[in-house]
Order: sequence, then C-alpha cells, then structure tokens
Amino acid sequence: MKSLTECDDSQLAERLHASDRAAFEEIYRRHWLRVYRTALFTLQSKELAEDITQELFVILWQKRERIRIRTSLAAYLGLAARNMVISHIRNHVMRRKNTPVAADSEQAGLEMAANDLMAALEAALEQLPAKSQEIFRMSRFEELPVREIANRVSLSEKAVEYHITKSLKVLRAHLKEFVFWAATVWLPFF
Repeated sequence: MKSLTECDDSQLAERLHASDRAAFEEIYRRHWLRVYRTALFTLQSKELAEDITQELFVILWQKRERIRIRTSLAAYLGLAARNMVISHIRNHVMRRKNTPVAADSEQAGLEMAANDLMAALEAALEQLPAKSQEIFRMSRFEELPVREIANRVSLSEKAVEYHITKSLKVLRAHLKEFVFWAATVWLPFF
C-alpha cells in the first residue's frame, strides 16, 4: 500500500470514503489553505474564513461514507467552500432581516449583495445547456452520486462526469468576475 504522501487525490478520496482517518488528515493538509483562501477572498474576514474552513472539513469527515467525489478533490472542496460562503451570506441576511437594524443602508447593501450573488449563480447556470443544468443541479444541489444521475438521465457515468466538468468550467468563468466585484463593493461590510 502506498504511503499517504504518494497517493493522489482520487486515492485519498477513496480511502476517506472507507473512513481512513490518516487519509482525511492528508486531505486537510493538502487542501485547507485553498479552502481558507476561497472563503477569505469573498468574506474578507479571517475569523469567518477559519470557521468555514473548519466546518467544511468537519462535514467532510462526518459525511465521508456518503460522499463519492467523482471530480477532482480540489474542485469538490472549492465548490463546497463557495457554497458555504453563499450559505453564510444568505443566513447573515436572513438574521439581519429578523433583527431590528439601526443602519438600514447597511442592511440594504447586504441584501443586495446576497441577491446579486444568487442572481449571478442562476445566470451562470442559465449559460449551460439544459442537460448540463439538470445534471449539475442533481450533482451539486441534490448531492446525488454520478451513478444515480446517469441512471436518471439515461447517460453513461463518463458522460455525466463530462457534463459536470464542463459546467464547473462555465460557472467558474462566469462567477469569477462577480465574486471579485462582490468582495470589493459589498462584502467589506461584514
């Protein structure tokens, strides 16, 4: 058996799925900084970025037996980090809606940022062909494994993986400009 440092990410993901604690620690060692930087870039808060990074890896360990990572581990963790950032923003805005706020303009700015982020995500998804949209939503929003998606849409697993990979490229390109804009205009309010 290879040592953990000799394993590639797909082998580590398989060992993680089999509850190998050392593989999890190696995944953390390799990828924590990328996850942290993703969160930090958008939220502009070291504390929030640290919290999101820790939470993501806790969830990864807790759900290790159910998670099947079919794309690259780096892409999976990057998307998970972005989703957690979006969720944090959405939750922050909802909490603020339910709490009296002295600065209405700040509240409006946060709501606009969250709405703009969600609109940008939906607009990015609309750039995809219908089949790719459907497959991506099943993969990322419903968290279905590739095999189940392939059965549902009557495609091979390789075709499903192709759709997911192409979708991620389009979304990354489309959202890259928005994330930079949001980080510089709205998110420093956090």
